[in-house]
Amino acid sequence: MIRLIGFDLDGTLLTDDKRVTPRTRAVLASCAARGIALVPVTGRPFSAIPGEVLALPGVRYAAAASGADIRDLLTGEILNRDVIPTATALTILRALEEAGFLDMAFIDGVGYAESANLEKAIAWAPDEGTRQYLKHNRTPVADLREYVADQACGIEKFTVTFPRDCRGEQIGVERALEVLKPYADLIHVVCGRNISLEAGSATADKGRALTLLGERLGIPQAEIMAIGDSGNDIDMRRSAGIFAAMGNAEAALKAAADFVTLTNEEDGAAAAILRAVPELNLSPKAQNETKL
Repeated sequence: MIRLIGFDLDGTLLTDDKRVTPRTRAVLASCAARGIALVPVTGRPFSAIPGEVLALPGVRYAAAASGADIRDLLTGEILNRDVIPTATALTILRALEEAGFLDMAFIDGVGYAESANLEKAIAWAPDEGTRQYLKHNRTPVADLREYVADQACGIEKFTVTFPRDCRGEQIGVERALEVLKPYADLIHVVCGRNISLEAGSATADKGRALTLLGERLGIPQAEIMAIGDSGNDIDMRRSAGIFAAMGNAEAALKAAADFVTLTNEEDGAAAAILRAVPELNLSPKAQNETKL
């Protein structure tokens, strides 16, 4: 029996234009009616989680910044904030800057980027949905390293964005990984098709977030389901009894998954849930909406 479902947002729950479809809403509402906890587990900073997701029935908890920022939406309590300490973050960000890379940082639930870098990141984005996301969910600052130093509270995550070649492949990922190699014991680094490269504390990832919430709610791993599509989602595999990969997921996720569902443009998350939780009681209208 599934009692908790953790789901990624971009490329998973959300369509390419960043919507939750009526079909997916109907399935999630049915889950909530059965008392299943629904948890967004996203690489986004907390402030960038869409309001329509946070308002879904059954969503009381959210894990942002790839697990570094876990919150109880009912009480407003931050259940976990696992950061890269300021001094370490500054050392790494300076190394990336000196190597010529474009980086951004998440601090206290907000994403920050230098204005010129943000413009480049928007131009390099692979699709219009990502471009709009960056425009509306990154706060420009004059000097990122100076801003991180002034806040003195550590960072939840940093990202590195790359230009793309004529085939759409990101340029410079391997070189950036070499820059980060000396800090391997201090940070957890993941790469993905659309997320570029991101890193947080060595003890923060999406899998740990699911484990922490499962323990808080008294839900064992066997009763947890996770759904994802990209590099930062594979950590959920070890914390879930059932792991579903989207039809648009990277090959590594598909290989690790218990099964592969439809794409995010085909309500794949809803299809995965219906497969894993066949006992869902849907209204006649919802049953019609969820025919695949």
